[in-house]
Amino acid sequence: MKSLIRQLYYFFYDLFSIIRNCNTDHNFIIITPRILSLIIKKVFIYDKINKEILTQYVRDKYDILTVYEIFSIESYNLKKFKIWKDISRKYQKYQDEKLIPLILDCGSNIGSSTEYFQRIFKGSYATLIEPEEKNFNFANKNLSNKNNKLLNLVISNEEKDYFFEQDFKDSRAARVTGNQGTKIKSITINKILDDFPHNKYQPFLIKIDIEGFEAQLFSENYQWMNKFNIIIIEIHDWMLPGVANSHNFINALNQITNKDNKRDLIISGENLISIKIN
Repeated sequence: MKSLIRQLYYFFYDLFSIIRNCNTDHNFIIITPRILSLIIKKVFIYDKINKEILTQYVRDKYDILTVYEIFSIESYNLKKFKIWKDISRKYQKYQDEKLIPLILDCGSNIGSSTEYFQRIFKGSYATLIEPEEKNFNFANKNLSNKNNKLLNLVISNEEKDYFFEQDFKDSRAARVTGNQGTKIKSITINKILDDFPHNKYQPFLIKIDIEGFEAQLFSENYQWMNKFNIIIIEIHDWMLPGVANSHNFINALNQITNKDNKRDLIISGENLISIKIN
């Protein structure tokens, strides 16, 4: 009975979402019902910008939730904010200067977020960092633009070995642990950026959704933050209560800003969005 009620809820909610996403503030419309997507292991989406159908491959209900968050709810949609015109202007300026805007997707899961960003920001180059091996291997199926690089690593403030624990029920919940799980190497933002010459690439957007490991990422060596016009981060104090998990990020953001280097901070759903304004 509960399952039937849930399916009815999603049916009417998704119908509403189709109508809502016809609005000019939205970029995509998901056209396959969830139950059908679960059966055929695909989600078909209409891209309003490029006027074409795109496909996102899924394995289970958790992947479907991820695709809906990104392409239906559009949790990374920046067009709804007044600062969008400034973002677009800066992006066009980089392209006019023959610089390739660089996107880093830290915690890319099945690659849908990168697909979203590269469809919004045409001509960008993306680096995906995803430590969960099954997600990493699956992500490439969801990337229609091959102008990107995938790294099966942990993103951190230092290069070392970590232990990574997988959640075999929900692949979104895999996270770095202290001393158990699979051993995996890390990479730093600075190390990634070293591979992109300054005269050819321009750091533009970084998305960070790393299941609480942001406390480690922002503990030190965070000066790279001001190289990016846009920082999108999901903080996980809700998941790790009582340990001030977001403290290091808040401190890092405070440290890099001053009177000559200011940023807007926008709350959008589960994300904080920091946008460089000069």
